[in-house]
Amino acid sequence: MMLAGALKQMKVVMGNIYRRIRERSFAAALTLTALLVVGTLAGAAPANAVADPATASISGIVTIDTGGVLSPGADVQVYAVTASHAWVTSVQNDATGHYSLTPLPAGEYKLNSSGWQSGIISEWYQDSPDFAAATVVSVANAQARQGVDAQVTVGGKITGTVTKNVDGVITPVQSAYVTVYSADGEASFSWASVKADGTYSVGSRPSGDYVVYFQTFYSSLANEYSRNAADFTSAQRIAMRVGQTTLGIDAVLETGSTITGTVTSNIDGTAKPLAGVRVSATATSALEYQGEASSGQTDAAGHYSMIGLAAGSYKIRFYNTDSAVVSKWHTDANDFATATAVAVTAHATVPNIDANLQAASSISGTVTQTFGGVAKVARSYVDVYSATSGDYITGGPTAVD
Repeated sequence: MMLAGALKQMKVVMGNIYRRIRERSFAAALTLTALLVVGTLAGAAPANAVADPATASISGIVTIDTGGVLSPGADVQVYAVTASHAWVTSVQNDATGHYSLTPLPAGEYKLNSSGWQSGIISEWYQDSPDFAAATVVSVANAQARQGVDAQVTVGGKITGTVTKNVDGVITPVQSAYVTVYSADGEASFSWASVKADGTYSVGSRPSGDYVVYFQTFYSSLANEYSRNAADFTSAQRIAMRVGQTTLGIDAVLETGSTITGTVTSNIDGTAKPLAGVRVSATATSALEYQGEASSGQTDAAGHYSMIGLAAGSYKIRFYNTDSAVVSKWHTDANDFATATAVAVTAHATVPNIDANLQAASSISGTVTQTFGGVAKVARSYVDVYSATSGDYITGGPTAVD
């Protein structure tokens, strides 16, 4: 169950990151009305690629420092990454702390040691905190480089219980996730799924102040930040110290608010209900990559409902996945920046957040790749972005032919 929850959380988090990048983070400005971005999902290797025999290896021992006591670093994953940030391979060390990255092509690598199960602070080779400062480890063809050791430290940890208050009855929340953010909101560091009894534990953090975010997905419960805060700015900062556990960082989630409305289209000149439109609400105070707060989809009558919203301000997007109509933000805006915010109070329903979507134009073409001649790339993805705002507009895979 823990693995399933972890996979679900990673799927949602990565989905939110990908959506955030596609919808709000593209900054290129071109003179065209729309910019086409083509990416290959799976294809042949570049024409100039030369096979390099992977016959080298890097090995060493990882030890864990727990309050000055060194022990073999079991449950530590060691990663080999190239200077261009390309992942090459990884391995988990054994009970004695020993690891061996093999086989490797000759080249230069940066090594990272991580281990959420062991509670250690992720670090790069020779105690470097980030990729840029990491020491390069070089290997020649067929070289077995040994003694590339690492000493890692057990980070700070916070624990608590997540419950829900529904009509005055307090019970554990069994499908929630807890995320730890840096105090400045620049990065999301660690997360954990809540156990069946509502308890959680998040670790692997260096000493510092953090904000804790409690969230559920697709439920009527409103998400909240540490100490019952509705937004990041007002959340209490929680101190974490290396090798120590901060207890009692609890949350009581309550039933959130709802936004409802109807989506119509004028494809044939007459306003008609539009089914299958995805509607999402993003907090105006949302952190980068945090993603949407709630979402819904229109039914056959064009109606939608988004539940589980905390009190705050939101911007609403209407997105039709079949691209027959133009995606819009409330009210009739083309991007997040110009969208009209919707104010939501606690335990309330905000009705009539409607949209009328116009028929969309289309762009078509053929994607090819030069590899021993001209050949079609069957598994590519084409994205369309606004040249003025950088907002993601639509996208889709190329046909097999």
